[in-house]
Amino acid sequence: MCATSRPRQRGVIAVICCVMALGMVAMVGMALDLAMLYNRKAELQALADAAALAAARELNGTAGGVANAVTAAADVAATYRYQYSRRLVTWNSDALRFAATAATPDASWLDEAAAQAAPAGIMVAKVDTSKLKADIGLVSTLFTRAADNGPRSAGTAARAVAG
Repeated sequence: MCATSRPRQRGVIAVICCVMALGMVAMVGMALDLAMLYNRKAELQALADAAALAAARELNGTAGGVANAVTAAADVAATYRYQYSRRLVTWNSDALRFAATAATPDASWLDEAAAQAAPAGIMVAKVDTSKLKADIGLVSTLFTRAADNGPRSAGTAARAVAG
């Protein structure tokens, strides 16, 4: 009996390893994109928490308390940086709202002017970073975009209520 010789398959392992490596690089890239998005969310949450606490600390049921709260929130925001401490936060007073209780529905929160007009009972401040500069919550998704022609950026925002 003669043993039949099978053709040798050279290079198959190299092709399989290349395909696997490409898949692993894509997964690591997407993990990096998600990590950057998570970090931006953490940066924005720290900003929202600090600004809301600073504003709430100043509220005392008077128009002066509301004015002091707006100033305190702006002062705190001026000390914050985002994008790995490379960019300064540009504060916008539209991000700050006021109410008597934290359970107030979103539509009933008052802006600075309305809160100063009727300051009695206002003891709670809310900061929403989506009302700040438009690009503060945007993160470029370099790897996700390259992997599957995905979105060019992903957005996030943070909210905090204190009182």
